[in-house]
Amino acid sequence: MTKFIRVKGKGLIATGEARNLKHLASINESKIKLEVEMTKDIQTKMKNFTDQYGSDDFYSDAPQLDIASVLGKQFVIKAAKIVEDFDGKFGTHDFAVLCLADIETHEIVGTVITSGQVVLKKIRKALADGVLPLVGTLVKDQRYYNII
Repeated sequence: MTKFIRVKGKGLIATGEARNLKHLASINESKIKLEVEMTKDIQTKMKNFTDQYGSDDFYSDAPQLDIASVLGKQFVIKAAKIVEDFDGKFGTHDFAVLCLADIETHEIVGTVITSGQVVLKKIRKALADGVLPLVGTLVKDQRYYNII
């Protein structure tokens, strides 16, 4: 009985005992089929990137609002996404996309983009702490945007 056999170009094959080379070939064929089935089974159980991290589709069906139209109004910030190192006409910078909902009905009103540093700092903290949704009002004084 043969326990292992080395085949040129195939390396060491057969981990079980074989009565002859034909039996050895059937053992290896069964083993390969089992490995393929196991691999397929593992792949179907594995998450993909979209399952794990979501898609880049951030409320794309919601209206895109101009920041001037939402200043001074209270909304529920349902969700937020930070886009880092965006190359725009004013250079490279980060910005946040906020999903805004009506304060009373909690229905989505739309999304708004802001690159205000104070807003970005607070949104990053809210995302890191996992506290969204939060009630907030985007405001602007003479120097910068804020969210209160």
